[in-house]
Amino acid sequence: MPRKNREIYIHFLLNALPVMLIPVLLMTAAYFRNLQMYRQEVYEKNISILQSNARVVESMVSSVGSIVNFLDESTSVNNFLNYESLNEDGTHTSSMNLLKQDVKSLVISNDIIENIQLYSRKNKMLVDSGNVAINLDRYYGHGFVIAGMDYEAWLKNILLRNDRSKAFFIPIKTGEGERLADRLLFSSSLPLGSGKYSQGSVSIILDEGELVRNFTNIEYQDGGFIFIVDKEGNILCQDNRTDAKLCYPFGETLESDRGFFVTDSISGKPLFVTYYFDSNGWGYAAAIPKRLVEGAVQDNLIYLLLMLAFALVTGGILIHFYTNRVTKPIARVYNLLNKEQEKITYNDFNEKIENMVLENEQMQEELEKQIPALKTSVYHTLLSGGYHSREEILEMLGKIGVDTDARQYVIIVVSMNDLDINNNLEKIAAQKIYLRELLGEALDTRQVYDLDFEKIGILLALTCEDISQAKAECINKLLPIRKELENNLAMSVSFHGDVVKDIMDIPSAFKRVGLLLANEYESVRDMIQWYEKNDKQDGFYYPAEIEEKLLDSVLWGNEADTELILDKIRRHNQRTLESKDDRELASLIFAMQKSLERTAGIEDVSAREERLWVQSCITEGKELQECFKRMEHIFLQLSHEKKESWQKDNLDLKLKVKRYVEKNYTNPQISLTMVAEEFGISEVYLSKLFKQSFEQNFSKYVESLRLKKANKLMEDGKLKITEIAVSVGYNSPQSFRRAYKRVYGTTPREH
Repeated sequence: MPRKNREIYIHFLLNALPVMLIPVLLMTAAYFRNLQMYRQEVYEKNISILQSNARVVESMVSSVGSIVNFLDESTSVNNFLNYESLNEDGTHTSSMNLLKQDVKSLVISNDIIENIQLYSRKNKMLVDSGNVAINLDRYYGHGFVIAGMDYEAWLKNILLRNDRSKAFFIPIKTGEGERLADRLLFSSSLPLGSGKYSQGSVSIILDEGELVRNFTNIEYQDGGFIFIVDKEGNILCQDNRTDAKLCYPFGETLESDRGFFVTDSISGKPLFVTYYFDSNGWGYAAAIPKRLVEGAVQDNLIYLLLMLAFALVTGGILIHFYTNRVTKPIARVYNLLNKEQEKITYNDFNEKIENMVLENEQMQEELEKQIPALKTSVYHTLLSGGYHSREEILEMLGKIGVDTDARQYVIIVVSMNDLDINNNLEKIAAQKIYLRELLGEALDTRQVYDLDFEKIGILLALTCEDISQAKAECINKLLPIRKELENNLAMSVSFHGDVVKDIMDIPSAFKRVGLLLANEYESVRDMIQWYEKNDKQDGFYYPAEIEEKLLDSVLWGNEADTELILDKIRRHNQRTLESKDDRELASLIFAMQKSLERTAGIEDVSAREERLWVQSCITEGKELQECFKRMEHIFLQLSHEKKESWQKDNLDLKLKVKRYVEKNYTNPQISLTMVAEEFGISEVYLSKLFKQSFEQNFSKYVESLRLKKANKLMEDGKLKITEIAVSVGYNSPQSFRRAYKRVYGTTPREH
């Protein structure tokens, strides 16, 4: 390999070598993941055993409590506590023997209890399950003894309980020499709760070995330990297989932590310690040597290392061949450049390659920017009727990714009703981008385009045969978007649409949707306002576009446009008006009659009478030319009346809306939708009304009312900022602060 080519090879090889870190990282992650999983498995096993032990101990404590309560309420025990001494007639002796038998029965009925001792301060006697002791100094040391505790200490601390007022558990060892046995002693005064004024005491001696045996399923015997502590942190029961003396270090966490594990080191040996705390505040701990916990994972480490070595060797070979293959064409380019220039360094070569890549990336970015613009251009040309042949439309739809074999084509126009025209272009663009993404994701389409400043167009190609099914599918997909925008972002949108089966009808459908949008006044309950077609008979001129324009001019009170459209209808139907066959003229009048029905609710009494007269002309066969003239007169009369009422209604409506908003602006739920529904008008119309009448959109108008009221309340100084925010209609103080700073450039507190 030539020296320069070798330099290129080494350069690429060094850049590729970091890939070798991937198997190292994966194997390391696998090792620690397995280690964590095995630790968790051991923890769950141990915590289950500790919980089981806790239930046993709780049952033991409950049994001890029941026995003490029984003795406290026993008549024979009460008599025993009050005897002065054994009388000569033997009655007390008989009662003492019966009491001894009762105590023995309690011991036999409970496996964990070794003995029960009852002591009376008054007669200085002791009764247990096998003895009635009168001379306590002989009893202690012969029948019973606690290792490391002399008679005086036993009498003072256990029987007389001089240093304790409450019941307690303590660990003890009974017996002497090699006969020592671990026991747990419970001591309580009698009667219960009498403290230092007690008449005696009860001591219950428990077999600690029974408690330890419950831990045998935990592998602590080889260098670990187990113990039980009370809520004060005193170790009550333990089996320590370490070289160190145990002390409980977690007394502060007993009431807050119910279970956890730590890795601790005792006598230089790492241990896996599991802790659990019961409802009484007692703690349970089990420690296992760390090598036992992690042993299985450590055994697998050799296999992980072998796999890592295999991966590194295989990866190194693949990187070598890959680098060699990649550098060959680059080496050829280097050689060509070296021929053009007598001498070129590798750094110069690298710089030239980077410039070429950069230029290519810039070209690619420009191309990617042009694609959406080209698609939008095709979309606008299609909707405006710029393509005249089916073949041309099919070709262009294919270029922008529309299915040309679809059964139905749906055109939907989305209107952003409450768009703030005073916002900067970046914010408006961000809102439209967000809305386009939501629409594209919900409808599973890329055919979402900007129509103008406030509107977005959607073209859907659906496979369903039925038009109602296509409409229902669109409604179901768009309903969540509308709810999210209105509830979470306070953004009001409206949907208007049409459905066609033939691609040649797409431009006409778009025009009909536009007319539908322009003519909407009343509030509609449907999620999408669909264009409803009126079927016409052939033979006369009265297309849907002309009908929509006529109704548009009438509804908006445009008398000049109404007259021009009627004149156009008359000129195009001149042959029909002069024909002797009245059937076509009757059909034309009937179609215009149907259009009048769509204006129901806006005509006055005289216009209604005119319409009824025309209807009687058709049914009774009267002069149809006169009927047509009367029909024209009705449209002109309605247009004139609508113009006058429109001006009056608009003024009344503006005042009503203004009063309603000024009364309800403190309601946090007030919205464009809410006000539109209140007055029975569409959101589109209400949005236009606000912009024309108040020179700002609905949201800004409500915000201005709220902030003016807030300023007044702050000047009064009677309410806090948070109280003012709620009282003027904001959901939270944060929303109030953001709005205030956006308008006034300062926070309410700074004000």
